[in-house]
Amino acid sequence: MPTEPIHKRLVAFVDGHALYHAAREAFGYVFPNYDVTQLAQAVAELNDRGIDGTEWIKINKALYDLCIDPIDHRPKPKSLTL
Repeated sequence: MPTEPIHKRLVAFVDGHALYHAAREAFGYVFPNYDVTQLAQAVAELNDRGIDGTEWIKINKALYDLCIDPIDHRPKPKSLTL
């Protein structure tokens, strides 16, 4: 029987568009503000199953808020010059 590896890898597939719309509807955020790496790591502690038989994982606002990216990646508005 194979032994469990010491160093494990996590591969997360995130539908960013669906996640943004779900977070907007559920939590009221008006732009994508999540950090994918933090979110994947937080969700990995909730479910130890792999891709075989995958399930949707419900994320509450407290968990989502822990994974907010501190950098605002939205384009800055251009200043008006007269």
